[in-house]
Amino acid sequence: MPTNNFKKTKYLLLLILLLGAFLRFYDLGEYSFSADEFLDINSTYGYSQTGTWQAWDFNLEKPQENDQNFDRDSRAWIYKWPVAQIFKVTATTESAGRAMSALWGVLSILLIYFVAFKFTKNKTVGLLSAFFLAASIDAIEFSRTLRMYAMFFPVFLTFSWLVFETLEKEYQGKIKWLKNIWQKTGLNFVYLLPALFLGIVSLMTHLLTVNIIFILAIYFLTMMLLSRHCERSAAISDQNHVIENLARQSQSKKSYFNKYSVLLGLGILGFLALLISVPEKLSLATKELNWGIAHFSYLDKVFSDYANALLALGFILLGSFYLWKVAKLKKESLWLSTSFWGVLILAIFFWNRVAGNQYIFFIQSFKIILLSSGVYFAAIFLKDNLKSNEKKAYWATIILSLILLPAWGYFLQKDNAYNQTSDSATPQYRKVFSYVQKKRGDQDALITRNFRSFYFAGAKMPVYNLGGEITKEKLTLERLEKIIEANPTGWIVLSDNDEIFVTKEAAEYITKNLEKVSNSQVRGKVSVYRW
Repeated sequence: MPTNNFKKTKYLLLLILLLGAFLRFYDLGEYSFSADEFLDINSTYGYSQTGTWQAWDFNLEKPQENDQNFDRDSRAWIYKWPVAQIFKVTATTESAGRAMSALWGVLSILLIYFVAFKFTKNKTVGLLSAFFLAASIDAIEFSRTLRMYAMFFPVFLTFSWLVFETLEKEYQGKIKWLKNIWQKTGLNFVYLLPALFLGIVSLMTHLLTVNIIFILAIYFLTMMLLSRHCERSAAISDQNHVIENLARQSQSKKSYFNKYSVLLGLGILGFLALLISVPEKLSLATKELNWGIAHFSYLDKVFSDYANALLALGFILLGSFYLWKVAKLKKESLWLSTSFWGVLILAIFFWNRVAGNQYIFFIQSFKIILLSSGVYFAAIFLKDNLKSNEKKAYWATIILSLILLPAWGYFLQKDNAYNQTSDSATPQYRKVFSYVQKKRGDQDALITRNFRSFYFAGAKMPVYNLGGEITKEKLTLERLEKIIEANPTGWIVLSDNDEIFVTKEAAEYITKNLEKVSNSQVRGKVSVYRW
């Protein structure tokens, strides 16, 4: 794999892309839709039929009545719009709905190679990054899910790199006004407009984009302190040039005043201005911050891609050291480390939300680049120190890392992205509702969450909807008795996630008085009852 030869790099990257594409597209419709995928298939298909971001009721084959999720329907429309266009020319299947995510997943492999190469100035690190992303379990699963996270990953990564280039890339062009701006401010405006554009796209994809503010704040503060330290070190390093040394020492007293301190100061002033002018909106934004509960489960989630978390952690730390100390890419090392560790610490200690892989997926890119840098450094270190077997040591390190780091055992499990079983984390809704459809009578009613109507499309059944993220309406005993009274026969389909929408009294009535279905098609974290 390791090579700086352009032709070999191109072929190796192509092989990695083919591997990544296979892992993302193979049997893409195996898993039935689940959780928020239902919301996205409903709103996306609704848009394909009406041109409006409104949920579609597949059961009644028309836009959903009393839709209370209008904001949710249009969320991340920039990701869902191409999916809606796919539905105009193909059958509405799980594979078609997830195809755009799979495409974004393949593009992510190409982009991480490019960005890793730009950050580390090393094509081997770029290839290693591409490979580890291609084999990433998280990346594979999100690329096979109808959600915006597959798009957010590459968009935020590229946006982050453009922001870094704006801050740190020396302007080498011939346009005088751009060169003057760079000389006076240290900012490269060639990258500014693309960074702003991609920042808007990233924000439209997911609000997690605001983490760039925290990344910048940590980076500016650290660079401000490091700049002063570096100037002081330079000022006392050359005792033979007394006049120059004195000049440097006098300058070091003002060393806090640089572009980092200015940008940090402007950021603080901007925050204060928002605090004074729109305190309500700022309050809505800060409600996502948590000051009490620590979500340490994020540590497990962020290392779930690897067979051995400690080994992966060692390579990540080694990669930071290599970029900082050996490759002399201190700013790049700091930016990558801040983007990964800074956001991870925020997620653990300050985010006010249920811990989930989806919320930290976008920082996995920075982790992968650091890890790949660590693998590369280990390879060249052994190569340089084992002179008699330098090539063998180099290749052995690379190959062993490719074998030992990824969690290859995932692909041998009975339950994975390519095979849904009754033990899967989500119910096999396709089989469950297929069974209900097959066995139901013409007058049967259905109690379930109506947003799963994709799997009873065209049934035209009277459906009594359980609560959702907006209404929180529960199935009470009184409501249940009225439904049963109005409908002599019917079904109840409940997943384990539906328990919060059923009162204790109603749940007890269901288990004592209704017939629980036992069938091979009804297994796992779902219960089906009939009356």
